[in-house]
Amino acid sequence: MDNECRHFEVVAGKKTKNQVMRMSILKYWKIILLLLFLFGSIVAISPWEKPGVIVKNVGKNSDFYKILEPNDIIYEINGEPATVERINNMAGMTFLKTSKNDINIFVNNSNITVGKRPFSNLRFGLDLEGGILAVVEPVSNVSDQTLYDVKSILEQRMSSLRESSFQIVKYEDKKFIQIQIAGGTENDIDNLINTTGVFEGKIPMPVKFVNGSGKLKFGDENEWIDVKYHNESIIINNQSFSINETFSLRDTNFTVWNITKNGAVIAATVYINDGIRKDIVKVHTDPQHSYIQPGGNWYKWSFDVEVSPESARRFYNAVKNLKRQYSDRGSYLESKIYLFLDGKEVSNLSIGSTLQNKPTTIATVSGSAETKEDAIEEKRWLQLILRSGALPTNLHIVSIKKISPKLGQNFFKDVGMAMIIAVLVVSFVVFLRYRNLKLSLPIILTCLSEVIIIIGSSVVIGWTLDLAAIAGIIAVIGTGVDQQIIIVDEILSGERTWSLKSKIKRAFFMIFGAAGTTLGAMLPLMTLGFGLLRGFAITTSLGILIGIFITRPAFADIVERLMK
Repeated sequence: MDNECRHFEVVAGKKTKNQVMRMSILKYWKIILLLLFLFGSIVAISPWEKPGVIVKNVGKNSDFYKILEPNDIIYEINGEPATVERINNMAGMTFLKTSKNDINIFVNNSNITVGKRPFSNLRFGLDLEGGILAVVEPVSNVSDQTLYDVKSILEQRMSSLRESSFQIVKYEDKKFIQIQIAGGTENDIDNLINTTGVFEGKIPMPVKFVNGSGKLKFGDENEWIDVKYHNESIIINNQSFSINETFSLRDTNFTVWNITKNGAVIAATVYINDGIRKDIVKVHTDPQHSYIQPGGNWYKWSFDVEVSPESARRFYNAVKNLKRQYSDRGSYLESKIYLFLDGKEVSNLSIGSTLQNKPTTIATVSGSAETKEDAIEEKRWLQLILRSGALPTNLHIVSIKKISPKLGQNFFKDVGMAMIIAVLVVSFVVFLRYRNLKLSLPIILTCLSEVIIIIGSSVVIGWTLDLAAIAGIIAVIGTGVDQQIIIVDEILSGERTWSLKSKIKRAFFMIFGAAGTTLGAMLPLMTLGFGLLRGFAITTSLGILIGIFITRPAFADIVERLMK
C-alpha cells in the first residue's frame, strides 16, 4: 500500500509536455514576440526574386486599356512564365494569368509597358527611385477653392498607382501645382491631366432562388427578368454569367456581384459619366440648392443634382421593388447606391424611400457628420465625385523634368555602407565599454532586429522610404543603442539594495520618459508638417513605438537572464 501511495505521488508530481511548453512560452513571451515580429517583417519585405512582370503603363489605344492597370502583375502568358520579351512580342489570341484574374484576349495592339518585379516589396520615393517632376497651371485664373479641388482630383486619380505628391505653389499672382511621381513618365503626366474620370453609380438588387429559379425585379412586375442558378453561375436569356461578369438588358448594364445556392446579387448601373455618356447633368453648389445645418449634436449636409431622363428611369426601375427600412433618421431602402470612380469604389449612399414613388430628374444627396468641418469636407468631396472626377479647369504643363534614379541608387548604397560601418563602430565601442561579448552581442542583434521590423512595418502600412525616412531610421538606431546602454548600466550598477527587476523598472522609467518627450516633439510634424518633415516624424515615431513595446522589453529579458 505504501509503495502504491508513493508511486501515485510521484506520477502526480510530474508535468506533462504541454504544461512545460506553456510555461516556457509564458516565461519567454517577450523574446518570442520579438522573433514573431522579426519573422513577419522579413516576410513583408520579401527580399527575394519573384515570378512574373509588373505593369507600368497601359496606353489608351491598347487592347488592355481598362483591363490591366499599373502595378498589376502578369504571371504567365500562354502557359509560359511571363517575361518582358514575351509580353512585348505577344499577338493574336493570348491567355494571361494575372494578379487580378485570367484574361483571354485577341491582341492587335498591346501598347503595354512592363518591367521586372522589384526584388522586395519596399516602396521608394522619388529621390531614390527616380521619376518625373512637373509643374502645371490652370489655363485661366481660378479661385483658391477651385485649385484645391483640382489638386484633390489629381490625388484621387493617382492614389492607386505609385508614390506621388501634389503641392499647390503660388508665385506673385500666379498659381501652380507641383506634381512628383516616383517611377513616372511624361505619359503619366499627360494621362493624369487630360483624362476624364469615369464615374458610375450602381445599385445592388437581391435575387432569391426557389428551386433554383428567381426574378430580377427591375421595373414593373410584367418586366421582371428570369434568373436561374446552375453550377455556381446564373443563367439569363439562355446565357451563363459568373461573379464579376456583366450583361446588358433594357438599355441598362448589370454586373453580377455575388452568387449562392439561395440567391444572387446583381448590380444595376444607373448612372455613367465617361466623356461619351453623361447621366449626371449638373451638380449644384449654390446656397439655394446646397446647405449645411446643425441637427443636434451633429451636422446635416445636402445638395441637389440633376440627372438625364434616361438615367432617372433606370434609377426608378432599380429601386422600385426594393424593401424599405426604418431608422431614427428616416425611411431608407434595403440597398445603397455605390459610387465608383475609374472602377474603384469611392463612396456609398443610403437611398431615401421617397425615390420609389416616381422617376425624377432632380435628386437630393444628403448625409451627416459629427462636426461642421467634416460635413463641409464630405459634401465637397461627393460633389467632386459626382462630377465624374472631371477637372473643373484645363491645365497647362509649365515645365517637366525627369529625375534620374542614379543619385538615389548611389545614395542608397552609401547609406547601406554607412549603416554597416556604424554598426561595426557601435559594436566596437560597446565591447570596449563592457568588455563582455555576451552583453555587447545582444545590443547589436537587437539593434539590427529593430531596423528590420521598422522597414517591414513601412511595407505593411504602405509608407514610402525616402531620404527623410532613412534619416529617421538612423536616428532611431542611435536612440535605441542609448536606451539599451541605460538598461545594461542600471543592471550593472553597484546599488546592491536594489533587486534586478527594480533596476530594470528604473531603466524603463527613464526610457519611457525620453520616448514620450520625443513622440511629443514629433506629433506637430506628423499633423502639421508635410513632405520631408512628415516622413521623418512618422518613421521616427514608428521606430520609437516598436522599440519601447517590442525590442526593449525583449532585450531587457535577455540581459536579465544572462545576468542571472
